[in-house]
Amino acid sequence: MLAIGKPAKDWADHDLNAAEVQLMKWAFEFRRIETLSHYKGISSTRRAIGLVFSGAETVSGEIDVSVEDQTAISSLADELVTNFAKTIKPEVLLAAIAEAGARIYKDLESSRSEQENG
Repeated sequence: MLAIGKPAKDWADHDLNAAEVQLMKWAFEFRRIETLSHYKGISSTRRAIGLVFSGAETVSGEIDVSVEDQTAISSLADELVTNFAKTIKPEVLLAAIAEAGARIYKDLESSRSEQENG
């Protein structure tokens, strides 16, 4: 009821979908704010990554990853540094990682959009 500002007795079918989407938005926003809690001295179990990549088009957004994924993240980061940091200029490596991230993020956002509208 609060999600769409309408009493349940007045709901139509599309109102249920709108309420569900609003609740998902609030849940995502809560997770995003939770990642900023360390600024208030509160420990967080979430990590956030922001990305802005500008080239032919600008891609910007946020993702959040759980602490359970930290081992996989660290392992992949170690592998990237070991395999590429000594043979590729740092600027080129960072730009390639950013571009790959932008592509993956666009695919992720496209999938989310299809789920919300599907």
